Amino acid sequence: MATSCAGRLPFVIIGLVIAIRNIKNSAYRTVLIAVLAAPTGEALVQLGITRALAMVIPLALLTAIGLSAVMEMAGQTGRYPSWRWS
Repeated sequence: MATSCAGRLPFVIIGLVIAIRNIKNSAYRTVLIAVLAAPTGEALVQLGITRALAMVIPLALLTAIGLSAVMEMAGQTGRYPSWRWS
């Protein structure tokens, strides 16, 4: 059974926004460097599954960052969620 990436895309985008906003933190900067460096193998030679798998880890980290932020905002009861993401 194949799973769709479309359900995870909002979390990846939220994670990317959070990582860009916190670029001064070395952990977020490392994830952004990994996202930028992963496609270089595919650009140099023909696309293959082993080269495409290099993008899985950075995207999984961005998804986790985004999902964590959404769950944190959903857990705030009795008041509006803060969008500071710091």
